[in-house]
Amino acid sequence: MNSIRRPSDLTRRFRIVALALVLGGLILPALPAGAQPALTAARNHGRFTQSFTLDNGAMKVRPAPKSMKPTRTESEAATEIWATSGVASTQRRFVGFGLATISIRVKGVPTVKSLPAWIGVTYSNEVQSCTEMTGPPKKLTPPHSDGYAAVILGDRGGSPAVVYTAAADVCDKYRPASVQDALEMWSVPWTYVRAGVVAAHYPSCAKWYSTAGGFSPKSGLTITEFVTQAEDPAEMPRGYCQPAHTFMDDSSQVVGVTLATHHDTTGPRQQVTS
Repeated sequence: MNSIRRPSDLTRRFRIVALALVLGGLILPALPAGAQPALTAARNHGRFTQSFTLDNGAMKVRPAPKSMKPTRTESEAATEIWATSGVASTQRRFVGFGLATISIRVKGVPTVKSLPAWIGVTYSNEVQSCTEMTGPPKKLTPPHSDGYAAVILGDRGGSPAVVYTAAADVCDKYRPASVQDALEMWSVPWTYVRAGVVAAHYPSCAKWYSTAGGFSPKSGLTITEFVTQAEDPAEMPRGYCQPAHTFMDDSSQVVGVTLATHHDTTGPRQQVTS
């Protein structure tokens, strides 16, 4: 079984990182410049052919039996996975079909055990703003899978959809691995009501996230209504999901809306970088 981890030389990152004073603290790059994590996750026609793990097995994926046929295509699954808000601003690594197991248990989040699922792995190498640190970082060994996250999208209706975030070193403090429900970022349709007011049409099990205004010489003013939508409504906590409904938005973001205002693209919106 292969294990996804940072290269061994990255344990030296706290000794070679460049430090800069910002707001009384330090700015720490998560990795030395140019460093890349080592990944091994063999796939064939979108299916994992080799097992791999995060956090020494706290999350593991093994190949699904050849007789097990997924209900959706790799492209369909990837569209949902890369639109997951829980992995926003990370870098995509790979996606494939397999059997996922997570040993961590979180109250209110469904258990994942030998779950037939599409699994998308991402990586983050973002700069950390450590405003409370006033001295050089400690000589700590980074957690085994620091920087990685995985979206586990149950392949069948009613099966779990969760985000696993590996344990990390955040500003010289250990952050344990976590599991949360997977929420997908969507741009929803809206209609003009009157000057400064639009009616946003929310699908079932969606909650408001933000409203964004834009402008282009070709289209003029554009308005986008963003919601987070449960990737697996059947597994959400009681009371989370509401029926599909219409929301009247008269916020400052739509104050300039008119009949001539354009609508941005609707549907899932990618949250990870290529």
